[in-house]
Amino acid sequence: MTPEILNTSSNQDGKKTASAIGRSRVRWLVHKGKLSENQLLRLPSTVLRPIFDPVLSKQERVNQLFRLVQGKIIHRRTVTTVAQQ
Repeated sequence: MTPEILNTSSNQDGKKTASAIGRSRVRWLVHKGKLSENQLLRLPSTVLRPIFDPVLSKQERVNQLFRLVQGKIIHRRTVTTVAQQ
């Protein structure tokens, strides 16, 4: 982004947002395209906490995912996300 399409103010981290002119110049690759659902957002915190327990290895987190989320198809991208955390 170039300075002329950014707002002059910034947040505490020094990041700036696109101005109205900047947003009007956005060229979408897929306009209003649908994104696939993030399955993890649909899970309650009581299920997520044990899956993302920091003491678990990647494999143990994936195992927890399959233990705790039953009766649903778990997408590959969800497994990958859990393993990468």
